[in-house]
Amino acid sequence: MAVIKNNKTGMWEVRTYYKDLIGARKQKTKRGFAKKSEALEWERNFKLKEDQSISMSFKSFVDIYLTFWCRGYYVDTVGKNAKKIQEYIQNQLQNDLEYD
Repeated sequence: MAVIKNNKTGMWEVRTYYKDLIGARKQKTKRGFAKKSEALEWERNFKLKEDQSISMSFKSFVDIYLTFWCRGYYVDTVGKNAKKIQEYIQNQLQNDLEYD
């Protein structure tokens, strides 16, 4: 894990390592963060998604689920309705918060 400030651009970047599904070590680099805290948050979310940890946020879980589901039989339908799905999820989250 490395969060580095690029002196030329003044932006932050993340370089992290993870293991893919077959156990091979991979490197992921993401650039263009205005703040160090944004870079650290992105890295934390990325690690949670790669680890598929139960402690990930609901939004991360939905992103993973939709990405996986979009590769299935309903690719055309999901792509056309992505905005409606996101609105539905936001409404569900609000309803859950109000209910609690």
